[in-house]
Amino acid sequence: AVAARGIAVTAPLDRLMTGVAGDFFSPMGFANFGAAFNDPSVAWEHWGPECKLMSRARGRPIWLPNGRTIAGPQAVRNKEFPLGYPWLRGKMAERVRKSNSMAQHSLERLKWRVQNWGFCVIEHPLNSWLWEFPLARWLQELPGVYFTVWWNCCYGGARIKGSALLPNLSLIHFLRCRRRVSCPFLRLCLLFTSLAPPPHHHTTPFLLY
Repeated sequence: AVAARGIAVTAPLDRLMTGVAGDFFSPMGFANFGAAFNDPSVAWEHWGPECKLMSRARGRPIWLPNGRTIAGPQAVRNKEFPLGYPWLRGKMAERVRKSNSMAQHSLERLKWRVQNWGFCVIEHPLNSWLWEFPLARWLQELPGVYFTVWWNCCYGGARIKGSALLPNLSLIHFLRCRRRVSCPFLRLCLLFTSLAPPPHHHTTPFLLY
């Protein structure tokens, strides 16, 4: 969308698209991330860190179409330990460490933009434990940083899925809060919004209907 407006954008750094060159955890990939975002000509960065290990739904049973349930993915965090259970060991502990590293780096980039110049946006599911990270909570209390909730079904998506943005740009916040009366799940959107984990920024509205 930004490129369509005639604004120059860099190629996305994504391991699935660019292989090792976009792998945050490879020496080459990390160097590419640093070079891209420390370039003085780059004024805006958008981060979408890995979210599989951040879901609050982990640990809950999964309902199958036939009515049966199966065990869901292992829970690795909770309210007390949003950075991960301290008793995790082995491969799962390493996965959580990497997940935290990418998330924390995203938050640090937003912090840098807030304290220096330019803009940064972090995108993650609404039910993500990322929003409970200490740095995320600190950022949400800053003036000029917004916790913006939006629902995919209100923007053409086929299912109800809440996402959140943490930008230091008010324009993004208020554009996302536009009225979407055509959403087929409007009543459920309002219900789920009311049940969603509250943002820590006391001035942040949700979707305005």
